[in-house]
Amino acid sequence: MLCIAMPMVIAIAIIMLYNFPSLFGLSKAKISVIAVPGPIIVVSDIHVGSRKSYYTVLRRLIERIRYTTVVIAGDLIDERIPFSNILSGLKTALEALGLERGRVIYVVSTASHDIDGYFEKPLHIAINNITISIVSDIVRIIIDGCSSYIYVTHGEYTSRDGVIAYILDRIGVALFKKSIIALIMRKALDIEKNVWVFVGHSHVLSIEPLLKVANTGSWDDRVYASAKPGIGVIRCIDNRLDVKFIKVSLKTNQNQRPIL
Repeated sequence: MLCIAMPMVIAIAIIMLYNFPSLFGLSKAKISVIAVPGPIIVVSDIHVGSRKSYYTVLRRLIERIRYTTVVIAGDLIDERIPFSNILSGLKTALEALGLERGRVIYVVSTASHDIDGYFEKPLHIAINNITISIVSDIVRIIIDGCSSYIYVTHGEYTSRDGVIAYILDRIGVALFKKSIIALIMRKALDIEKNVWVFVGHSHVLSIEPLLKVANTGSWDDRVYASAKPGIGVIRCIDNRLDVKFIKVSLKTNQNQRPIL
């Protein structure tokens, strides 16, 4: 029995260590700091390139929102593109979203989507009239004129596997109406009460104003999860963050106007 039990215990320990790194501290996670003027919008899991992505709906919404910076919390691009194709891949994604101005902060996924590479420091590149800051892991975004700030991450430091993240958040929302992925991330960061944490990854939309955590959901239909997206809109008013959300109800026909 011991010969059978020990390998199982070791296998479970390895899975836990790999899939749930936040349970064992964030010492290896890189936290980048970027300051931008407001207002900013935060979205996640757009999956440009997927045939089931509603990025065209997001494009129309972005056109109606006043912003200076778009923050993408991972999975902007559906496929995993090599670093050598970074410019062409990003150009295609930006054109799909109709972004022609301002700034983009792009937190890349480390799993099966986005850019195949790890960024120790933010990589700043320009495409047409857009400045793009590419970061790995976690970014702390300071909005000019505000005493507080926000954290944005894809969510893989809670669970690397997206399906497991989805299951955790479905359970959390069903039982507690809260994103477990976002709450564990907040706990791991050990931050002040007035600081917001935004994640994606699980494809489960969840917003908790009292705890200041939000999972901005997904714009892409998956076999296990239908698209349920949201947009965070953050402004600085009287030295304080003003955080509002747009929950988007998607209709089957992408050409129809979404319900806000």
